[in-house]
Amino acid sequence: MPRRLTEDDVKRIRALHVEGCRPSEIAATFDVSRRHVDRILAGERRSRLGDLEERPVADAVGSLLDRLELGERDQMRATMAMQLAAKLDQVIASDSAASAASWRRWRTRWRSCLMV
Repeated sequence: MPRRLTEDDVKRIRALHVEGCRPSEIAATFDVSRRHVDRILAGERRSRLGDLEERPVADAVGSLLDRLELGERDQMRATMAMQLAAKLDQVIASDSAASAASWRRWRTRWRSCLMV
């Protein structure tokens, strides 16, 4: 399985190229293919989760929020709850270990968002 590069890795790859390192050398350093390095240097966007066909968490949270009468302060919390629900739907749909591991951070944010 190819190594997943972090944002810092991508920045370092670009910096090494500016310093004169060849793409093949950079690829070997980061244990990725030269083609992958070429795509990074060309500025191609990293893959992102697109729109999901099924959004069970966001739909459930939205349905709940639609039935509530929310004040201004609660509207901000509701917006945050919807953003977190959408992120959770992305994590659920993803098969990457990084997404699964990120659930702990999102769970903590979700709890703090809903606290009064």
